[in-house]
Amino acid sequence: MFIFILSACMIENEFHHHDVPNTGAYEETEDYSVSINSLIEEEDKEEPPAQTNTITTDPCAETETVVWNVEFPQTQGCMWNEDGNLSPAEAHFQARAEQLMTYNLDNGKEICDVQFEFSSDFGGITFPFRYDDHVLFTFNDRIVFSSYEPLNERFANDDHGYLFYDWDAMRGFPMQFYISPFGVDNQIEMNLPNHDQAGNAFLSVGGTALSALTQEALKEKRLDLQFVSFGDNDQDDCEHSGFSFWVEIEIGAY
Repeated sequence: MFIFILSACMIENEFHHHDVPNTGAYEETEDYSVSINSLIEEEDKEEPPAQTNTITTDPCAETETVVWNVEFPQTQGCMWNEDGNLSPAEAHFQARAEQLMTYNLDNGKEICDVQFEFSSDFGGITFPFRYDDHVLFTFNDRIVFSSYEPLNERFANDDHGYLFYDWDAMRGFPMQFYISPFGVDNQIEMNLPNHDQAGNAFLSVGGTALSALTQEALKEKRLDLQFVSFGDNDQDDCEHSGFSFWVEIEIGAY
């Protein structure tokens, strides 16, 4: 009877006090939970992406100088009632003859500066000349000089005050036959023979004014020069005997 009671007690103790066998290794439960604050801190520690440094090369840091000999050949006679010209009418700007010269650049090249032979920096130019009735010269459509300043009231100007030649805006405008020289920024010395008479001409446009105009015009990445002669009603109107000069061009490469 005693043996039975002892066995029952042992069974009860085994049932209620069962221990996990000790294997000699210490086991720790892993905690996989991560706090929101720690995630934010880790994100703050991340370095910003490395920025790529873009090296900008100045195409005009190194240049070469080329000389462009510009020549506007002799013209004679107006093309009345053609290409926007009007019919003959005494003492009005009825027709014009336009001559355009463009300097063509190779790919990857850029015009950095331009110097004109008729700049005051070089003393101006003297040349034989005959014209009828008036003349006008432009650089990228901006008026560099003309023989008749009253025309300026017909032209639009930009924020820098440069006037832009526009035949449609001036055609039919009254014409007088005296010389009233105009140069960019009013920096000009122009001595022309009277219209329809051959003689020596002198032209000098202010170097400072030309340099300022050049820097503005070349933003368009082109070099267009235009010489225009005008007439009112005569057979030999819109004529000139030829106009030529050199242009020094500073060219840079990308």
